[in-house]
Amino acid sequence: MKTGTIFWGVFLITLGVMLLISSLNSFALDLEFIFKFWPLIFIFWGLTLLKISEAIKKIMTASIAVLLSLFIVAIVNSGVSGVKNLAEWDWDINLKTDDVKSSYEKRDLMSIPFDSNQIDRNLSLDVGAGSFSIEGGSENLIDVFSKSKNSNFSLESDSLHQNISVSYSEGNINFDGTYKSMNKAILKINKNPLWNFDIKLGAAKMSADLSRIKSRRINFETGAASSKIKLGDLVDSCDIVINAGASSVQLEIPKNSGCIVNTDLGLSSRKFDEFNFDGDSFKTENFEQAQKKIFINIKGGVSSFKIKRY
Repeated sequence: MKTGTIFWGVFLITLGVMLLISSLNSFALDLEFIFKFWPLIFIFWGLTLLKISEAIKKIMTASIAVLLSLFIVAIVNSGVSGVKNLAEWDWDINLKTDDVKSSYEKRDLMSIPFDSNQIDRNLSLDVGAGSFSIEGGSENLIDVFSKSKNSNFSLESDSLHQNISVSYSEGNINFDGTYKSMNKAILKINKNPLWNFDIKLGAAKMSADLSRIKSRRINFETGAASSKIKLGDLVDSCDIVINAGASSVQLEIPKNSGCIVNTDLGLSSRKFDEFNFDGDSFKTENFEQAQKKIFINIKGGVSSFKIKRY
């Protein structure tokens, strides 16, 4: 019997039997379970192309047919939501906030209301892995949007709402409906207070647009991460300390702000556009004359740093 005949025979029989059982509501198949084993299709397919016995080829062909039929049954059982979860699996290095905003049915929201206390706000962000965005635009003091059915994020604050922390507990956090631990969240903060940031990232991606935020101090520790931070010119002085491992960090600073960079980059690569090196540090030409100043201290291992002026 030809392998093509075996494939279609096993495929149609398995598909028909599984759909029949599923239609009787006596069996349910999880889409994520099948996705964990989808690479086996390529493995079995490759084996059929090798010079092996015909018996093994026929077994591999039958196995491919079974996996494909189970995949189709899983999609049918999961319905539209299963297909949507697969389509929303985003591996882009930059967080696309529209992806999160468009999935309201899967989004958990945590907020702290805004108050008029004239005090500095200290925000601590501690995350291990995932994709995150920080931006302004909240009418509350802070909003945390997490794209997850089972969010393990926590938002805590002291009684004065001065010290705020955002973190997540360890575990399998499924932000896209799969077994992949992909944290994905948006943090929106109020533009009125003066903010200090303590950010700790593991193997994560972060995009922080702080151009409309009054940021006085930013302490940033990162491991194997990719981060992009955009600063504004709403304060007279901003201090930034970056301690990075095997990371990629990009900073964007306003051209009207003077900036000085002290760095100990080790084996890191760097690209500081429109900076001059005076033997000790990198400075913009307008550093001495600028009314708004940014002080950056960078320590890194095998990392890539880029500073861009806009």
